[in-house]
Amino acid sequence: MDLYKRGLQNLKKVSPNTEGKPLTNGMPSALADHFISFLYGEVYESINLSPKNRELVLVAGLIAMGDKTTELSVHINGALNSDWTALEMQEVMLQMSVYSGLPSSVNGMNTLKEVLDRRKQRGITDHCCPINMKQKRLKSQQVGTMKVRTNTVKPGDLSLGTS
Repeated sequence: MDLYKRGLQNLKKVSPNTEGKPLTNGMPSALADHFISFLYGEVYESINLSPKNRELVLVAGLIAMGDKTTELSVHINGALNSDWTALEMQEVMLQMSVYSGLPSSVNGMNTLKEVLDRRKQRGITDHCCPINMKQKRLKSQQVGTMKVRTNTVKPGDLSLGTS
C-alpha cells in the first residue's frame, strides 16, 4: 500500500469525521498529499510509541505551541478516540500550564471544550467533570496523611548512632 493510502487510513482513525480536511484546507493538492503521506503514512507509523501515547504526546506538544488550535482539535479528538478520557485531557492542559504557560493551556482548554461540544452533537458521550483544584488538593493531602501515618516513627524507634 502506498504512503498516501496508509496515511489516509491513519488519519481517519485519528479523526474519522473530518478525514483531515481541516488540516489540509487551503493547501494545494500536491502539498496536502505530501502532508498526509509523510505525516500520517510515515511518521505516524513509528512503532516506538503506541497510537494512544502518540496522541498524548501530540496534544502536549501542540498545547506548548499555543496557537495550533486546528491541529490540537484533531489530536484531542484522536486522543479521545484512543481511549484517553476528557478528564485526562484536562489534566494534560493543567500540567502543560506549568511548562508552556497559562495562555497556551487556556487555549487548550477552550479547544477541548469545542471538541467535546462537537462530539456531543455527533452523539459521542465523553464523561467529564471539571478539575476541582480544592478537591484535588484535599485528596492529595489525604494521601499524604495516609503515607505519614504508615511511616510514623515513635520515640525510641531510631538509633542516633551514639553507642
